[in-house]
Amino acid sequence: EFNYNRSSLRLALNGVRNYGQILQGILARDIIDEPKIREVEERKEDDLVLEHDVLGIFVSEFPHLDGTINLNQVKKYIDKNIKVLGYLRNLKIIKNKNNEEMAFVEIYDSSLNIELVIFSDLFVRYRNLIDDKHLFIVDGRVNLRNGRINMVVNKVERLGS
Repeated sequence: EFNYNRSSLRLALNGVRNYGQILQGILARDIIDEPKIREVEERKEDDLVLEHDVLGIFVSEFPHLDGTINLNQVKKYIDKNIKVLGYLRNLKIIKNKNNEEMAFVEIYDSSLNIELVIFSDLFVRYRNLIDDKHLFIVDGRVNLRNGRINMVVNKVERLGS
C-alpha cells in the first residue's frame, strides 16, 4: 500500500517518526516538509537476519549467498577450499605446542554444523570478530579427520554491523 519495499521503509522509519513527533500540536502542517523516502534495493538476506534476530530461528529459509556452499554439501569438497555461510558458536580456545592460542569453533546453518579450526596466526586477527550474533562467511579447506569433517580457516568475514 505504501508503494515502497521494506528496506526503503525501514531506512525512512526514524525520519518519519521524528516528523510525526514534531507535527503533534502543530496546526500549520505546511511549515515542515514531509520526509522523503529514498528507494533502496530490497535484500532478502537483510530480512532473514532480522527474522533470526527477533525469533532466534529462521522461519522462512536460511540465507544463502552466491559463491557459498551449504554445510550439508561440504562433504563433496574434501581437500578443497570453499566458502560457507553460517553462525558461529561453541568457541574453544587452546594453546598449541608453541604456547600460542588457537581456536575451534562450530559453524552452523539450518542443515548442519561443522567444526572450524583457526590456527594461531589467524586467530590473533579474528579473535575479536567472532560472536554468535552475526552471520559469517568462512573461507577454508575441507578436511576429513578421524571420520569427521572439519574446515581449516583461511579467512573469516562477519556480515552485517
